Amino acid sequence: MQCNRSEKHNRTGWAQVLLLSLFWGVLIAIASQVYAADMSRSGFSGRFVDGMILPAYKPLKISGQGPQGQTLDVKLIKNNATVSMARVTVNSDNYWSVTLAEQSPSGPYQLKIIEKKRTKVINDIYIGGRVNEVDNPEGRIILSTTLSDNMYLEPGEDIKVSGYSAPKSSLDIKLIKDKTTFTMARVEAAGDGQWQVIMPGQTAGGPFTLLVTNGKFNKVVNGIIIGQADIKKPVVSQIKNEFLKPDFDDSSWPLANLRSLENLPTNQPLLVRKYVNFASAPSKTIRFNLGDNHQVKQIYINGELLDDKSWTKGSLTINVPSSMLHSGPNLVAMISKEHWDNTRFIGTAGRFSLSINNHDLDLKSSWRIFNSSAEAL
Repeated sequence: MQCNRSEKHNRTGWAQVLLLSLFWGVLIAIASQVYAADMSRSGFSGRFVDGMILPAYKPLKISGQGPQGQTLDVKLIKNNATVSMARVTVNSDNYWSVTLAEQSPSGPYQLKIIEKKRTKVINDIYIGGRVNEVDNPEGRIILSTTLSDNMYLEPGEDIKVSGYSAPKSSLDIKLIKDKTTFTMARVEAAGDGQWQVIMPGQTAGGPFTLLVTNGKFNKVVNGIIIGQADIKKPVVSQIKNEFLKPDFDDSSWPLANLRSLENLPTNQPLLVRKYVNFASAPSKTIRFNLGDNHQVKQIYINGELLDDKSWTKGSLTINVPSSMLHSGPNLVAMISKEHWDNTRFIGTAGRFSLSINNHDLDLKSSWRIFNSSAEAL
């Protein structure tokens, strides 16, 4: 969802435009600077558009304007997972600024700026360049970030599907519901692997599944709804296996610090998720350092259960084999005991860190949390 200012809006909002112009003049030389405008009255700056390329290994500086006191969540997202985020409050000068963590060359990403129920989105951002043989050596299917699980389309709206695959590969795209194909298309990827098709819009209904295949790899988008009337998302009340998978979208779950969980019920199992990024795959065993008398029952790494024989009930140091990890984002998911002490989920010291190459990375903050009234896995 991208909102561009019209000329009429520029004329009526000349003061805001002038202020933004002066601001751009000061920071135009900063290559990694990204701007978002006032959430309540305008969209992203014209300098920040779908498909843009940002420099790799440089912090992403994002700033803009908004009503004083407004709280914004700024998220950089890849494969439906938040890889870096920050929360900021607009200051008395109607200005806000955050810095997100640097990223290695990859993509596509989304940038979301969220204020309560309003969200501004920029799609298909690439870090360090477009998809290349380093990012996609096996010719996997990479879809545009405009496509996501549980997305909504208007009845009759063209279904635009695009992305990357192996150069010159043939792809079949199908829109399916209850094993019935409603529309389909075939396309050949260009020499750089890029492809795009537009399929005819459909009448209201759903949920639909979008299947994209090149014969070797498949990519699926689930839960597509066309027309929102009388179609409701299922209510989830228990911890499911999909919650432990890297491709599960947990962006609607609240963020929490693992030593600040006192308000959560102790008779309901807790699931927490967080991504840990590595510039390159660790070559040696890493270690999680939990506090004494922690309340963690199970740990999953990239959807795989960490062998509970490698750590004891009260263990302070938990070894993680390097084979469970890879370069880029790695999902760490932890499930509490069925009845747990919410004053010391990660132990009496309230510390949780990762040790690698004699360096400690603090992990206690910014976890997605979910409470279940059902028994945990």
